[in-house]
Amino acid sequence: MPGFGSATGSSPTGSSLSDVTQSYNKMMTDLSANGTPKTTLEADANDFESTLKNANLQNSSLMDATQNMVASLNDGTFSQQGSQGALEGAAHQGDLQGAITPQIDGNAGMQWQDAGAFDGNSAFHTQSGDHGSLGANENILASEIADGAGQSQIANNANALEKEATNAGDTGLAQAAQNVINSLGDGTYNAKASETALNNALASAPNAG
Repeated sequence: MPGFGSATGSSPTGSSLSDVTQSYNKMMTDLSANGTPKTTLEADANDFESTLKNANLQNSSLMDATQNMVASLNDGTFSQQGSQGALEGAAHQGDLQGAITPQIDGNAGMQWQDAGAFDGNSAFHTQSGDHGSLGANENILASEIADGAGQSQIANNANALEKEATNAGDTGLAQAAQNVINSLGDGTYNAKASETALNNALASAPNAG
């Protein structure tokens, strides 16, 4: 597993682990609260990106997840749960040296806490955790589909997953997400088939961890 969320395994330098964790926790607190202004989330993201760069983590999955959240705030695809899932998935993927515990409950709602071990019994299971932020977002989207979430919510999260999977070079998962979007648009949407296709695509994807 790459160190501290980094695709290259580089170790934190400059900013200490506590600086990165403090900035991350501030962003997640604001992100978890309902109605946080876009400007606040963007400011949190900018601060976190600067902290990651100072810690020599500019190529980390945490940086990717943060930049994806900012992009989604500006292109209309923002999903609170999706962004939380991506950031917590990236934190788990890089382990954050045990400082962050990612959890996703059965209703795809997000929780986070300081310290402690990763809860492998939560809906954020071992398979999705192995795939970092992509696995987290797939797990959230599949849970939303299974729970009968609104089609606009599903479409937004499917669009975000398709973009992230495409950027990561995971064509199978990107196509599965695109198929969900297409089926919602042409009236052929089938919840069970969509959920199964997404889970199968994730199971076939290379591990990100």
